[in-house]
Amino acid sequence: MALIRRPCRECCRGDGTVRAYAVCCRAFTGGIISQKLTNTGSASFAQGLVLQSETSQRRFLNVSPEAFRAMREDQKSLTDAFAEKARQEGGADIGLAVHSRVLEEQGGDEYRMETFFSLATLDGMERQDHVLGGELSTSRERASIMALDLLRKYLLKATQLA
Repeated sequence: MALIRRPCRECCRGDGTVRAYAVCCRAFTGGIISQKLTNTGSASFAQGLVLQSETSQRRFLNVSPEAFRAMREDQKSLTDAFAEKARQEGGADIGLAVHSRVLEEQGGDEYRMETFFSLATLDGMERQDHVLGGELSTSRERASIMALDLLRKYLLKATQLA
């Protein structure tokens, strides 16, 4: 579970924190999101979860193999399910999920990937999806930055509304 501080008493719990839980599916970002949060020097991030295999993803969602295969037909809804489950399972205010699929192998270590980002909040779901291309390591880095930017924008918007 992540504890992410934001400067807005009205948007936070009584202790000034927002509880968030980050999930990365298929290890696409390889823990980069957790690493970026822990390298801030803040003690506000406590935990993230990487679901490398289909089995671990299915178990996390607590669905049968058949139900999971059906869910994979709609990648946006699947990513939403990960984010919402993370939020609920972690007793968190925010659940962040990143999921991707390879659209095309472009040779060597280069891929074209469709990446889905979902942020489950107490107020609903925020989503983004992007097609990323290039070396896998570069795409992972960009996806991590995009996921954290989605979280940052949500927190800024919530602060401005309070």
